[in-house]
Amino acid sequence: SCIFCKGLFYKKEILGCSNSHFACTSCWKGENGNEVKICIKCKTPPPFFGGMCKNTVVENQILEEKIFCPYSYGLDLYTTVDDNEMVALAKDEYGCKETIEVRELDTHLKSC
Repeated sequence: SCIFCKGLFYKKEILGCSNSHFACTSCWKGENGNEVKICIKCKTPPPFFGGMCKNTVVENQILEEKIFCPYSYGLDLYTTVDDNEMVALAKDEYGCKETIEVRELDTHLKSC
């Protein structure tokens, strides 16, 4: 997941600074949609004239990660002290048993 927004890198372009701090494209963009002028983490300028660089090595590593099918989990609902609803994932004994690579997720979900 992105070190800044904690969002999943699934189907997102990953950009990095010269010190190997990687984040999703959304986090490297300012509120106006322009690339930031320094790394959010270490404050170094972009390594290239055009801005932060795309890191296909990290993107491919993420695509090769093995994950459980999302349908292998059920949802357990519980309430916190301040009455806000919380959701927890729990393995569902009747759910999908497949372990797949991230790159295969869309194809798998169509047939699951």
